[in-house]
Amino acid sequence: MTAQVDLEGIARAVVDCGYQLHCELGPGLLESAYEALMAAALRQSGFRVSRQVSIPMNFRGIRVEDAFRVDLLINERLIVELKSVERLAAVHGKQLLTYLRLMDLPLGLLINFGQPTFKEGITSGGKQLPRLDGAHIWRDTLTMPPWFRHPRAPLVRQPAVPFMHCPLCVFA
Repeated sequence: MTAQVDLEGIARAVVDCGYQLHCELGPGLLESAYEALMAAALRQSGFRVSRQVSIPMNFRGIRVEDAFRVDLLINERLIVELKSVERLAAVHGKQLLTYLRLMDLPLGLLINFGQPTFKEGITSGGKQLPRLDGAHIWRDTLTMPPWFRHPRAPLVRQPAVPFMHCPLCVFA
């Protein structure tokens, strides 16, 4: 299994986990609650999950020990930044891209549990060019993951109609 395929699998698992949490709980909880629940669910699925990871950095010879904190770091390869706000600000996406650049990681997810539907609350950013089901995520873009699908939808290689909401989710 290549590193890229492995990263895609990790990202898919995180998206599916977030979707399930959003469907079952809906919007409105604190970010810390979603973070704790997502970390526990991903650990149960066999992933190595670290919460509130303090990341040091060097800048012009000056070392800053606690430069920033990553909400979730999955298998030391995927950054997941969680929010629970009514609307994401532009700085949230830029923050994720900065973290990816400073940690030299190719892909990160920004999940906002504050939106009425999960699809409205997820974006991804990448600094390399990972291939995800025939689409690309460019370095300085934040887009809906092209492989995002309803977890119960069959895996097909043809373009699927994007789902709008979970039929079981009362908040959609």
